[in-house]
Amino acid sequence: MVLRGLQHPNDRLVELLLLAKTARTLGAQRLTLVSPYLAYMRQDMEFTPGEAVSQRHIAALLASQFDGVITVDPHLHRIHALDEVM
Repeated sequence: MVLRGLQHPNDRLVELLLLAKTARTLGAQRLTLVSPYLAYMRQDMEFTPGEAVSQRHIAALLASQFDGVITVDPHLHRIHALDEVM
């Protein structure tokens, strides 16, 4: 289990990805992220043409590195469960 808040996400996401890759290299079979706050999850649709839908991208990024995610408030507005994007 990895406990990491993602407030100030630009710095912390890079550190988190490095940690996950290193843990796998060292033999971790399963990784679960415990994060009270999931950054970038509020942007769940394109409000302005050409705008990134960060929820999809960050969810895919986290899902590619972690087998599970536990959070307090995933900031879901138009979807019902985090599983829909991860």
